[in-house]
Amino acid sequence: FAPDQDMYAPEVYEAARQRLEEQEQAGVYVKEEQPVYYLYELTMDGRSQTGLVACASIDEYENKLYIGTSKGIQICDKDMNELAFFETKAAVRDLRIVNGKVYTAQEIDGVHIYNIDETRLTEVGHYIPSEKNRINTCYQIGVSPDGKYIITTGRLNMMMLLDASDMDNIVVAEYLKCGAVYYRNIIDDLVANKLYITHPAGVSEIIFNDDGSYEYNELPNSTYFYSSGGFAAYDDQTIFAICNSGIQVLDVANGFGNVQEGAFNSYDSLRLKGSPAINKSNKLMCVSFPAKGQITILNAKDPKKIQLLANLYIKGNADNAYISDDGIVFVPCRYEGVLKITVNLDE
Repeated sequence: FAPDQDMYAPEVYEAARQRLEEQEQAGVYVKEEQPVYYLYELTMDGRSQTGLVACASIDEYENKLYIGTSKGIQICDKDMNELAFFETKAAVRDLRIVNGKVYTAQEIDGVHIYNIDETRLTEVGHYIPSEKNRINTCYQIGVSPDGKYIITTGRLNMMMLLDASDMDNIVVAEYLKCGAVYYRNIIDDLVANKLYITHPAGVSEIIFNDDGSYEYNELPNSTYFYSSGGFAAYDDQTIFAICNSGIQVLDVANGFGNVQEGAFNSYDSLRLKGSPAINKSNKLMCVSFPAKGQITILNAKDPKKIQLLANLYIKGNADNAYISDDGIVFVPCRYEGVLKITVNLDE
């Protein structure tokens, strides 16, 4: 291609597809008979970097784990035995399962939606961002209870709310210009019919109404929440916020800024940062901080006295965890794969 070629244009992807098919026919690329790991190495300006195919997000449906990786969606049982693999054009950075469908954020390839049938996935809808919005896009995803609306990162300073009521024609309902977008801005799970977003201006909410409409509001007096970590839904009226090196309990029903009395949890010298996940059934909580490889496991049955169970550091980027009802914590660690932690719920 010419030096001024748009490297995100359709003809570039088509040329890459043709080249791959030629190399497959020539025997340059072959499919292994057994599952294996591949290392890759990139060299630039005299410096080399070695990496491994990565996984970034996990969800569960009918006792199967759906794992987003740099190559597609891996379907496993809880013993991490692979049941099927669905290849995608771009890395699956985040996924959510709603009403038997997998909603995925796939970087520059946008949002893709798949219907689940046992271990088979069939694409039923997609949204490809416009050329000007394809840089740093679609790294996280949130979905309304009925699957009609999707929120995903747009550019570095924007998020997009998509209308997916017509799967054949998913369109932008609104650009949410809320300031700089980081890695995990969207709350883990819904709070009743609401999704929350953190950003430099504070916190915003999207309310999904029963009539199919939505409301977008920036919440007052919330600017101090955004910088230290993310949010997780504890129940239909309570949010846990990671901030000020601890966990703050927010009573959404009585106003977002109303912290429950006596419900700030801190842990001596432990600096708690990162993205939280909570299982609403067993109240296990996991906070993952990719930059330091920090994983913190907590018992959150009593919001006013959240018990620290374990804190560990790994040589990897611990991403947003998934916690099963039987007390298993699955932490995607990007290039290092998935870390499985079993918690004894009886203790």
